[in-house]
Amino acid sequence: KARASTSASLARGLLLGRPARKAHRMAPVGTEEVRHPRLTSPLGNALQVSCALLFASYFFFPPAMCLLLAAVSPLGLNLFGGRACLATAVAYLLQLIFYKPHLG
Repeated sequence: KARASTSASLARGLLLGRPARKAHRMAPVGTEEVRHPRLTSPLGNALQVSCALLFASYFFFPPAMCLLLAAVSPLGLNLFGGRACLATAVAYLLQLIFYKPHLG
C-alpha cells in the first residue's frame, strides 16, 4: 500500500512538471498539527454552513445583490432610480475587487 501511494505521488509530481524529489515534502521540524472535532449538532451544522457561506461570499452575494437591485430598480418595485442602483452595483464591485482585509 505504501508503495502504491509513493508511486502515485511520484506520478502526480511528474504530471505536474515537478521533479520527482519534490513530489513529497515533509513538514518542517517542530510543526504541530491541530485537529478539532467536527460539530454534529444542529447548531454546529448551522454554524458550519453560515461560515462556509461567509467564506464563499465572493461567489454567493453578487447574484443575491443582482436580484436585490433588480427588485428595487425602476424595472421592479421602482423604489430607487436607475442611477442609484448602478452606483450601488459599481461601488459593490469595486469593493470586491480592491478591498482585501486578509492582506493587511
